[in-house]
Amino acid sequence: MIGKLVNVKFEEELIPCEKAHAKETKSKYPKLPAMILPGEIMIFEITAIARFLAHNSPLYKSETEANMALIDSWMELVKSEMEKVYEDVIFPILGHKPYYTKAYKETLASFKAFLPRMNKIEEFIVGKTMTIADIYAAAMLHLAFALIIDEGQRKAFGKLATWFKKISSDPNYVEFFGIARFCKTALSPIMPPADDEEKAPKKEEKKAQKKVEKTEDEEEDDGDEEGSKKKAPNPLDLLKPSPMILDDVKREFFLNKTSDTRRQYIKEKFWNKFDPEGWALWFIDYIKAEGEGQKLLFTGNLMNGFLQVAQIH
Repeated sequence: MIGKLVNVKFEEELIPCEKAHAKETKSKYPKLPAMILPGEIMIFEITAIARFLAHNSPLYKSETEANMALIDSWMELVKSEMEKVYEDVIFPILGHKPYYTKAYKETLASFKAFLPRMNKIEEFIVGKTMTIADIYAAAMLHLAFALIIDEGQRKAFGKLATWFKKISSDPNYVEFFGIARFCKTALSPIMPPADDEEKAPKKEEKKAQKKVEKTEDEEEDDGDEEGSKKKAPNPLDLLKPSPMILDDVKREFFLNKTSDTRRQYIKEKFWNKFDPEGWALWFIDYIKAEGEGQKLLFTGNLMNGFLQVAQIH
């Protein structure tokens, strides 16, 4: 987006997530994202690349050095906060990373404490026009608004929400990042925590130890009273337990990191475990809104968010 706004043309190489950590990729690009300049000079980090592209444009160049320093400061602040939010909160919600309870809760609390600072933004982060600080911050908050900044928080942080809607509705932003989505309620990971301890043993044994023996007459009387108070059982509770444990199946599926290995899992293992008497499969058509489906990354994120809401917890 910044390259287009400053009219700088360059060739783009998109590297799939599953190949980003491969040896051949790391030997070519020690860190991603990266930009190769004339003379085989390579620069890393999205903030450094953004500053390089916009260094002679109004997106970065300012009448005062103080404003340029402010742009740098805001970009580094957003980067330091949001990188951890993606790692500990957003990626686990999307199913891209394991979910660790303590890290998730602490990072989410830190992010909520960070929002009041962002809520001080007026029309733009620095100055009276859009800068690379606005573009970078909005891009980093794009999935946060879709997944964790709910309706109540948007009302509480009205300036932040207004600013984001303004930046994210820019046609150039929409072209590269897609239409911004806003969750009504915050989503949470559907996968069980990776650090989840075994469930506590059932209390039935303890209850049995505390049970007081009664005479046959007392038992009959109690039985009559309990029978009159009992509610009709839930029909679902009367079904026999299914041998297919959904959490185990999901965990095994997500251990496969590529599309090919996931297809192989479905073909070779899933159908052997599927219990048609205890579970049902539903095929859902997702009707695209205008402007969706143009960028693979954002289409995948939208699809994962849709499945999060559709799935039975």
